[in-house]
Amino acid sequence: AATERGDLPRGCRSAVLLDREAAQVLRVIAFDR
Repeated sequence: AATERGDLPRGCRSAVLLDREAAQVLRVIAFDR
């Protein structure tokens, strides 16, 4: 929620977004196997 409001610096926000994308990719890979 805080990241969506832009309370964190861009670096932290982008890191959170990358974490989310990475988690989704890992989930897809796990489901593929």
